[in-house]
Amino acid sequence: SKNNLHKFFYSSLVQHALNKCDFILCKSNYEKEKFDSLNILPKILNLGNLKYDYFERNKTAIKRNHYSKKIILFASLYKNEHKILFNVLNKIYRKGFIAVIAPRHISQAEKIYNFLTLNDFNVGLYSETGDSIEDYEIIIIDSFGKLKNFYNLSSLTFVGGSLTKRGVQNILEPISFENPVIIGPNIENFHEEIMNLKNDNGILYGKNIVEIENYFETALNDIESFKKIGVNGKKSIEGFAGVTKEYIDFLTQNNLIL
Repeated sequence: SKNNLHKFFYSSLVQHALNKCDFILCKSNYEKEKFDSLNILPKILNLGNLKYDYFERNKTAIKRNHYSKKIILFASLYKNEHKILFNVLNKIYRKGFIAVIAPRHISQAEKIYNFLTLNDFNVGLYSETGDSIEDYEIIIIDSFGKLKNFYNLSSLTFVGGSLTKRGVQNILEPISFENPVIIGPNIENFHEEIMNLKNDNGILYGKNIVEIENYFETALNDIESFKKIGVNGKKSIEGFAGVTKEYIDFLTQNNLIL
């Protein structure tokens, strides 16, 4: 938050370090305005979010779900978000979908597994089930490097962190796969990016858990109608491509790279 930012940057050590810089390169105007408010010496510029260029690697990706059941993905869930989303998880399996949970920290996988098992869900750990996921109501990704595969398989993605003080995680990656994305109220980490997506009808922003549950209720009854949100989202982020070149050009012009 802005208050936390000021508390951190007004410490003498950090203030001294920042004032030794010539430039601060920001990922959004929203972020730039925060730095501007600190009255520090470096020139502060907004060159854009480098994550926008991630979509280039997925531009030709064809969404393929070789399972008979559709997949709902919960990406980068932080501690206890699975508990907040308990009612949603209940509805997903009752509607015949598979819920796939990717904890933000792999170390949380066992705790989530134990909680859901105690609440009578049929849960599998992906390291044990492999591709045989249709025998389970919920799959928990408990190893690294698997999340991207599920972005390409899922019909809908909820991005975690957005129900905690930590703030929403990377929403651009699932959107680059044309995933319709649902997020919660804490959007500080990607505020400007999310505002752009909202303007383009390319993301679903829930101000509270009730709104989030309503989005899921609608999606589970008519998942095909949500495809347009994924298409809109990907088209929106494509409009911001080329950020990497902006950084390279700036660094070259200022003799910071050869």
